[in-house]
Amino acid sequence: VANRHVASGATSLELSNWEGMDFSVEVQSISAGPDLALLDDNFSADTVATVATSTIARGTPVWVAGYPKGDRLSVTAGVVLGYFAGGPFGEPGQLMEISNRVEPGNSGSPLLDRRGRVVGVVFAVVKATGDGLVIPASALAQYLHSPGNDLYGSCAG
Repeated sequence: VANRHVASGATSLELSNWEGMDFSVEVQSISAGPDLALLDDNFSADTVATVATSTIARGTPVWVAGYPKGDRLSVTAGVVLGYFAGGPFGEPGQLMEISNRVEPGNSGSPLLDRRGRVVGVVFAVVKATGDGLVIPASALAQYLHSPGNDLYGSCAG
């Protein structure tokens, strides 16, 4: 999603997708922990993504679905390279490193397993290698289970 605009103290965002369609979402919660926020687009969804919360083993194939550099939707294949402490990136808990090529514009993209389950959320890129950094789905599931109602947290970026 592109063109994020937030007025000070607002609880809604005006967004545009890559096809130029403008829409609004309501901010339900901003995580005090990982760089996550819960948004409500007020659309009725027939399909809801499944979040797989078990630890994904090193070497497991994974796919990033997103809009690198604001371009068309793409899916990039890779594998889980490993896990490390998120502290140096300002993230609590563990981060996952993946071999998938990640570009600006992929932040917030889902990381999927071969069954189409969400196993993480793309967070950043290692500039030297292009490898992706991911908030594991276990942190996402924990946040979704108890998101709270903080609307004034500080999501990165």
